[in-house]
Amino acid sequence: MGAQLARRLTSPSSAFDLPITDMKRIPKHAMWPLAVRAAVVYERLQGYYRYLNGAIQLSV
Repeated sequence: MGAQLARRLTSPSSAFDLPITDMKRIPKHAMWPLAVRAAVVYERLQGYYRYLNGAIQLSV
């Protein structure tokens, strides 16, 4: 891709070897912030549960 871009910059009339298409949407991509927050909360709850059951000893 870099070679094709360089060739296009040096010779604007040259064509790309790859077809130029529209960008495609990624399904459910807008939900990633919610998914990340849910994963963080889940892991924190798992750690707290292990702490309460004595599986984790916190050193202070």
